[in-house]
Amino acid sequence: MSAQPRWPVVIGTIGLVLGALSIIDKLDDLMTLWWTAEDWEQIFAPAVADLIVRSVPPVGWRVVSVLVELALAALLVFASLGLRRRSPGSVPRLRLWAWLAVAWAVVAVGLGGWWLQQRGGLSSVTGVEHWQGYAVFGLAVAGVLLIAFPVFVLAWLARPDVRAEFERWSRGTVP
Repeated sequence: MSAQPRWPVVIGTIGLVLGALSIIDKLDDLMTLWWTAEDWEQIFAPAVADLIVRSVPPVGWRVVSVLVELALAALLVFASLGLRRRSPGSVPRLRLWAWLAVAWAVVAVGLGGWWLQQRGGLSSVTGVEHWQGYAVFGLAVAGVLLIAFPVFVLAWLARPDVRAEFERWSRGTVP
């Protein structure tokens, strides 16, 4: 009898950690939705606080974004817990999460780029000429980070040996 593969526990644990961190991050975002420059000045210099207030998207978009990302994080946690237990429904849920996470990353990064383009007057606020290059680089890095784990999950779950293991769970032959 061969030992059970460890990947469901390893990938499930990574998913749990990333999902929990995402939930914490989004709860923090909810707390700062209506902060003013004065609130931000408690943490940052006045010029930086003003920049934050002037550069963030409207509250409505940020609320939608937080809610979508909380839902994605909850789905990741739920699917990851199931994966750790080798639940047959966990793999389809994890695939669903991965595809939705990639789609959301494309939307979020695309809208982030559009929003920064609309805020073309930021160069006068920041005092940094050619800030757009830095912003594009930041958006590219964010996009890569947002899709890295979902793309890995999709690639991993497509491997023949992984699919065979999942099929064993579906047939109820997990020892």
